[in-house]
Parts: sequence; structure tokens; C-alpha cells
Amino acid sequence: MTTKEYMQCVTAVDPYWLAEMGPMFFSVKENFGRSRQEKRDMEKNSKITMERDIELAMIQKQEIEKIKELHLEKENLERRKKSEFVAGPGSSVMKTPLRTPKIRY
Repeated sequence: MTTKEYMQCVTAVDPYWLAEMGPMFFSVKENFGRSRQEKRDMEKNSKITMERDIELAMIQKQEIEKIKELHLEKENLERRKKSEFVAGPGSSVMKTPLRTPKIRY
């Protein structure tokens, strides 16, 4: 008999049990079995995909701006066609009346 406690037998302890029973003392760090090289590769791949997404978004933005410019040019051409029309003698558009209408009081 001593004042110190000794273990009589040894057992395996799941780290999730410790985190569940004593969260103020233990926490579970998720490693997912990946090495440092795998983590670097994953970060590099995510960076590459983000850069591709940004490039794609920029290309789409440029295409939208081009389409808007084409629409504006088309509208401007239509306006010019309408404003450049000049009524000449004998044209059916914008005829002046031959005589003034009678005014009735």
C-alpha cells in the first residue's frame, strides 16, 4: 500500500472520448492523414483554380462590355438613319396640306 496510484492495466483511449468528456482540457485536431507536401499541393491547386476563376470572370466581363458597345452602336446607327432622312418634294412623308382647313366657329 502506497499513497500513489498506479495503473494495473493499459487500454486504448479514443481521442474523441477525451474531447467529449473534458473539452476544457482536450481538443481533437483534424489532420486527415495528410502530409505537409499534400497540404502544400492542395493550397497550390486551390490558388490555381481561384486564378482561373478570376480570369474567366474577367473574360466574361469583357464580353458583356463588347456586347453592350455593339448594342449602343446599333442604336446610334438607327438614330442617325432616322435623323438623316430629309423630306424632299414629292415625298409621301411629311406632306403639307394643299389648302388650309376651314375654321369653324
